[in-house]
Amino acid sequence: MSVIAVFGGTTEGRLIAETFRNTQLNIHMCVATEYGASLLPKDGNIHIHTGRMSLSDMEKFMHDVTPSLCIDATHPYASEVTENIFSACKNTGIEYIRLSRSPSSEDGALCFESIEKAAEFLDGTKGNILITTGSKDMEKYTAIKDFKRRCFLRILPIAENIAKCGALGFESRNIIALHPPFDEEMNISLIRHTSAKWLVTKNSGKEGGFDEKYNACLFAGARLVVISRNEFKNNGSKGLNETIEYIKNKFNINIKRELYIIGMGTGAENMLTAEAKDCISRSDAVIGAERIVNIYNTHNKPVFISYDKNEIYDFIHKNTQYRRIAFLCSGDIGFFSAAKNMRGLSDEFEIYNISGIASPVYFMNKLNKPWENTVFVSLHGRKTDIVPLVLHNESVCVLSGSKNTASDICGELVRFGLENTAVTIGERLSYDDEKITQGKPSEFIGYVCDTLSLILIENGKPFAKTAFTLKDSSFIRGKVPMTKEEVRSVSIAKLCVDKNSVVYDIGAGTGSVSVELALKCFEGKVYAVEKSKKAIELIEKNKLKFHAENLVITEGEAPEALDSLPTPTHAFIGGSGGRLKAIIEAVRSKNIHTRFVINAITLDTLAEVKNIISSYDEYKDADIIQLGVSRAEKAGNYHIMKGENPVYIISFGGKENTHE
Repeated sequence: MSVIAVFGGTTEGRLIAETFRNTQLNIHMCVATEYGASLLPKDGNIHIHTGRMSLSDMEKFMHDVTPSLCIDATHPYASEVTENIFSACKNTGIEYIRLSRSPSSEDGALCFESIEKAAEFLDGTKGNILITTGSKDMEKYTAIKDFKRRCFLRILPIAENIAKCGALGFESRNIIALHPPFDEEMNISLIRHTSAKWLVTKNSGKEGGFDEKYNACLFAGARLVVISRNEFKNNGSKGLNETIEYIKNKFNINIKRELYIIGMGTGAENMLTAEAKDCISRSDAVIGAERIVNIYNTHNKPVFISYDKNEIYDFIHKNTQYRRIAFLCSGDIGFFSAAKNMRGLSDEFEIYNISGIASPVYFMNKLNKPWENTVFVSLHGRKTDIVPLVLHNESVCVLSGSKNTASDICGELVRFGLENTAVTIGERLSYDDEKITQGKPSEFIGYVCDTLSLILIENGKPFAKTAFTLKDSSFIRGKVPMTKEEVRSVSIAKLCVDKNSVVYDIGAGTGSVSVELALKCFEGKVYAVEKSKKAIELIEKNKLKFHAENLVITEGEAPEALDSLPTPTHAFIGGSGGRLKAIIEAVRSKNIHTRFVINAITLDTLAEVKNIISSYDEYKDADIIQLGVSRAEKAGNYHIMKGENPVYIISFGGKENTHE
């Protein structure tokens, strides 16, 4: 195996180790501290050496390890270390690359050539600033807007210095006059005492307490701003991506780019997982919708604002310099997420799926309610009938699609007789202005909620039956034909629908078949096609009575009335008006695999059906049964059986058993 040596516990050094982990390279990582070692990947081809080295130590290391290439990825302000690495390589004949770093590094340090440039940068930031560069150039920090409030000066306790700071406008409460030395603990204490988000220091080296400031910033979560990089200059300098490409070509290594698909959680930064933060920090570029990207400080990384699959693919393919890309998604990547659009890149990228905390999970836990039996529905960019789901389940949680979602849903619950359900609305969950409201559906009609809302609907008495036939007497009746319950039961059984089916009921009559199908296909749709206005009025009444929100009434005569309807999976024909062949052809033109069930009373209709289906090879095995029903009627002290007209039930097409 080929051997390379990498000096530096910087982000760039770690990225090189992570890029070439599990390859044919033997990588020897040299870091100064145990903390730096703890951040490195642990793989068989990565060997970690901890501790500071002198020039002679480095030369001995080169002789022992004999690398083909040495990469100097140390901090740009560690000029003495860089000079030693360069000299050790030169003295031992090892190829040397100085990995040059961008002004904004990913491990918390930003480097500027002057106080003026640092002050210009800090002027565009937020948060308090702890300044440790001494009193000589204090006036340069007055260029920062609101410097009197934001800037805290750590200076020597000399009256002249304190007077100078006061004359420049710095308030006494923001002047910290202390004698050095300042250990790491003291620096941490000062960062916390001043609530500093930034610490400014000169490149003072080890003797000047630089390491203590740097480590304190890492521990306390502040960003380090370094004045005067004084980076060692040499002819072997390359950027990170250039270095990676050089290693790949030199050692003939084929590795994919990396795509982190990251669930950003509920919306507040404190809900991000540590793994998500780490992957964003390691990425070269960030992609996502603007609201999602703004959740987390991307540390001045390139950002592409988009959720459009084609735009994102185009960006990725045009920007091959970004080896690690973070695609940010709201909530969790497996729950109504755009993440699925990115998995088509698996041939080009190593894809890493990073889980987030989905807002419904946060919401249910906030309410102290178990959610394993809850049905979750998203209305973001889609239309779903909520009433059938509420009717069949104890708990339904809806991701709001607009400000009016809660009002619309609650209005439908009241309209379909489910006003006794309990509604809980969670708005801006996990944010400081989080709001949770509970009540009955009628109380939320007209309610305007935040677009980032969840709606929990609880039904104490869900409709539990899965195989059933409603009594004829339970329907609202009129002078309109109705398919009787025994025939209805067998016909629906022959239709073989499931909960997601899209069904046409052609010649719907009172809507008895339509209603029963809607209750069975509660996550699908049923279209009741009927030309009689009186029948349509009855269907509407029965639709409301049985909470069948997913039943759509279509007025008109088939087949013309079918033109505007979506593609069916099943079709029940109870009445054809003498246009049976045209109706079957119209349905087949939408979906040749539609499952049909036809009811016929006369031998003439039966003969017509047989003649039609015989013209299709796929219907040779059509099932035809005759169903005769007799009902007991009282005659004096006796009961006699009175027969109904026999009905022919013809079924063909699709699958008889949807579980095959």
